[in-house]
Amino acid sequence: MVTLQQLRKKIERIDTKIIFLVAERQKLAPQFCLVKAKMNLSLHQKGREKELLRKYCEIAQGKKISNGLIEKIFPILFQASLKEQRRCLKKKD
Repeated sequence: MVTLQQLRKKIERIDTKIIFLVAERQKLAPQFCLVKAKMNLSLHQKGREKELLRKYCEIAQGKKISNGLIEKIFPILFQASLKEQRRCLKKKD
């Protein structure tokens, strides 16, 4: 039988991977900022966010993850990226 300590260690490894993936995602924000500026696009792409959220909810359903969880996590990630993009735009000026 698996122990509580073993389960906790496994969760900690997964959580650490999540942190690294979020950091990798955030590193892309300045590139998005520059490309959107060149294309004369708004930093905040509400339609794109909506489209992605729908797509991610579909993926989550296949993995037995509630849409509610996806609808909480991804807007936070979207906002964090947008914040970095805005910071990049200010540095560019």
